[in-house]
Amino acid sequence: MSGDHVAAGGAGRSGGLAPIVTPRVAGELNEMSSEAWARLRSILATVQHRWRWIAAAFLVPVLIALVLAGIVPPRFTAETLLVVSASRETSSAGEITGGGSSVPPGEVQKLVQSELDLMTSEAVVRRVFTQLPPERIYPQLAQRRLFGLLPPASREGREARAAGMLRSTLFTQAQSTLSNVVRLIVFHPDRALALELLQAVLAAYFELRNEVFANPVTAVLTAELERQRGELTEIENEITALKTRTGVLDIGQEVTLASQRLDQTVQRLDRLREQREAAQATVLAAQTALAAQPGRIVAAVEQTNVPPNDEARNTLSRLLRDRQRMAAQYQPNAPMLVELDGQIERASLQVRENRSGTGNVQTQREVRNPALELLTSRLLAARVDADSIASQEQEVRRQRTEIEQRNMLLLQVQRDLRQLERRREAMEVNFRQFSQREAAARLGEEARLGRGAAVSLAQRPFASPIPRNMAVTFLLAGILAGLGFAAAAALLMTLLRRTWLRAAEAERGTRLPLLGVLPLGRWPVRTGHAAPSIEGLAAQFLDAGLRWRVQLLQFLGTREGDERERLARSLAIELAQAHRKRVLLIDLAGDGSRHFAEVGSPEQKPGPSDEGILAHETMVPRLWIAYQAQNSDLANPHALETNVTRLAERLCQAFDFILVIGPDEMESYVRRRLAVIVDGNILVVREDATRAEAANGMIDRVQASGGRFFGIFYTGAARELFAI
Repeated sequence: MSGDHVAAGGAGRSGGLAPIVTPRVAGELNEMSSEAWARLRSILATVQHRWRWIAAAFLVPVLIALVLAGIVPPRFTAETLLVVSASRETSSAGEITGGGSSVPPGEVQKLVQSELDLMTSEAVVRRVFTQLPPERIYPQLAQRRLFGLLPPASREGREARAAGMLRSTLFTQAQSTLSNVVRLIVFHPDRALALELLQAVLAAYFELRNEVFANPVTAVLTAELERQRGELTEIENEITALKTRTGVLDIGQEVTLASQRLDQTVQRLDRLREQREAAQATVLAAQTALAAQPGRIVAAVEQTNVPPNDEARNTLSRLLRDRQRMAAQYQPNAPMLVELDGQIERASLQVRENRSGTGNVQTQREVRNPALELLTSRLLAARVDADSIASQEQEVRRQRTEIEQRNMLLLQVQRDLRQLERRREAMEVNFRQFSQREAAARLGEEARLGRGAAVSLAQRPFASPIPRNMAVTFLLAGILAGLGFAAAAALLMTLLRRTWLRAAEAERGTRLPLLGVLPLGRWPVRTGHAAPSIEGLAAQFLDAGLRWRVQLLQFLGTREGDERERLARSLAIELAQAHRKRVLLIDLAGDGSRHFAEVGSPEQKPGPSDEGILAHETMVPRLWIAYQAQNSDLANPHALETNVTRLAERLCQAFDFILVIGPDEMESYVRRRLAVIVDGNILVVREDATRAEAANGMIDRVQASGGRFFGIFYTGAARELFAI
């Protein structure tokens, strides 16, 4: 192929082969012009090819509904009726005449809807569990979490979960669009708890409604009044605590009594000091007088010449009487008489000695000094008095210290009480002023509430004794949710899908004409019967060859397994057998051995050529297959463009058609050069395999290099179940 021919072919790439792709193949290119129908067909194709995931998305809610239908117990329905009454003051629309008492129906519906929104608001739900403990309404909240591994949730967590559970079972319903009657419904497995929960919701709703329609000034004044009342209470408590701690009832009397006691104590202390001095003087005088007195004094003195009764004489008389008596009884020389005679002799000697010293006898008698007793008793009495006075003085001094401390404490307490009383007096003045303002604001608020919409209880809370089984509801909800999940999954997978599931999608995504569609399955290669799309593709090339040369074709793909080898081989067989054309099949993505396994090869292998093309004749007449074409100049990075062009011209002279199976990438210059030299390229797109980014990238690189595409060929097409 000459350089001029290549240039001419490049000038016609933008649309020169349009007649080749004008006929649409096998009815697959009959596409609607509407974008919405194209999106719908894409979604249906996703459903056909991703039905397992979509079925899983449908079954998950259904299975959850089945589980809930099995584990959720029947629930009792507690309901009540409320009537919303409106007056002209609550209406935003006025009558032209200014008279009448009717309210437009639209205004009534606005009021009813506002009350419905208020009943199911988060504030009402949260307020319910300030009156009722969450564990009492929902006992499962008090149980351990995660199969007993985690402790129960905190108080805030339990209230949040209870609020969510109540929100899912609290419903409001208006009787009709023209009615002002509202139905409030609560579901619960326990009938008594359902009634109690509904009553708590009503109480919370009315309480919140009063707060919403209350005058904000009244709330501020009430809060300030409560704050001042609390401060007054705190001051009263401080005064009471101070008096209780110090034992004071009347601080003035306590101070006066303490001063009097201190004065009396000082006077008594002075008297005791005088008594102590007098007692010490008495003790000193008694000690001096006692020291001057003698211990004994002479009581009487007697003088006589009569000797005093002598003991020796008495003893001698007794011994003599005893000898007379014993002499009458014993022998004269008896030992006892001898002993008794000796005693008599000694007694006689003593009597003679006493008689020789006898004269006048004087007797003097002394006694204890009686003044000592008197002085001693007086001294003891004075000492006792002195000790008593000292003890009294010590006790009085201690009492004086306590009284002085008490006086200091009372003075401090008096100062503190004066400060507290001054604060109390000032706050009482403010409290009286705020009380008057709060009463006036409350009257205004009541008047304002009287002019607003009134909500009255038309039916007391009632719970049916027959529980409501939720199994059917869960099943219907599960089916509807499954359908929604399936539709969402189909739409999401369609939006996120990066492969093509229909030939029309590939044509629209690549912006190239569709040359044919090759369905799934294998066709015999030696029977002479090819797929209709292969026959149509061969006819297109032969028709185009009547106007300009279309001999050298390249089949490109982005990944292995896109069946471009099968497409090229089937087209080569079709051209060789049905149209009796000499065809050479060159596989640059392999060595050609797999093609020989399909069509058979002769026993003798050809010799190598200078250009590296080893053409083998096959069992199919007029069909040659190149062996190990990767080593030829077509894929040799060292070969120059002139060599490659010369080789292409020689091949075009030797064969009617040369079909080249290109590689998976177009990054190298050699690949892009071959894409420019060939008469045209065909991009093979495999269903649900070829990625859009890779296919468009290859198209951009080939077209940027100067090559052209005849179009795309769609392979692996499955039968469409949703043909619209």
